[in-house]
Amino acid sequence: SSDFEVCVVATMSAGKSTLINAMLGTKLMPSKQEACPAIITRIKDCYSEASSFKAEVYNQEEVMFKTYENLTYKDIEDLISDENISVIHVTGNIPFVSSEDVSLVLIDTPGPNNSRDKRHKKVQSEFLSQSSKALILYIMTGEFGTDDDNTLLNRVAESMSVGGKQSKDRFIFVVNKLDDRKPEDGDTDHTLEKVRAYLKTHGI
Repeated sequence: SSDFEVCVVATMSAGKSTLINAMLGTKLMPSKQEACPAIITRIKDCYSEASSFKAEVYNQEEVMFKTYENLTYKDIEDLISDENISVIHVTGNIPFVSSEDVSLVLIDTPGPNNSRDKRHKKVQSEFLSQSSKALILYIMTGEFGTDDDNTLLNRVAESMSVGGKQSKDRFIFVVNKLDDRKPEDGDTDHTLEKVRAYLKTHGI
């Protein structure tokens, strides 16, 4: 495929939107503390002189019903609150990569920890499954070890256990919000060692 998919996975409030915005070089993805509908946002790198992003919006029947020539933060904020939407296809220039040979596609998945919407877990499970070829960027914070985090990591570990080295290599763990750590929490190296030990308890 000419698309290189990177699926961004996290429990709620891990700073997923902030990290995606940093990669995009602009504030496009809203960070909402409350659970949102199970919407997938696919952001594909496409060379453009303009700094703006375009979008096609699809409903639950997978029919495109809305387009944007200049997608804004407010547009996405309104869209992710709409339960009739299933996928938002966004295209624009992701500044740190070239789309000459292959196009980076950042896939923002809904968090799995929404007890009111079982679709969240289903959507994320499809990307974690061994049949998926997407690279998984798992975002966690230094404040790890919550029930939600444990549950999601157990599913990740299960996915990594099948398919050999190729399956393991498609998972990258990112520790976010390290600037929020207090001096008594220890330095960065100490925090990362604790995270590694925590991942090992899950067989990762």
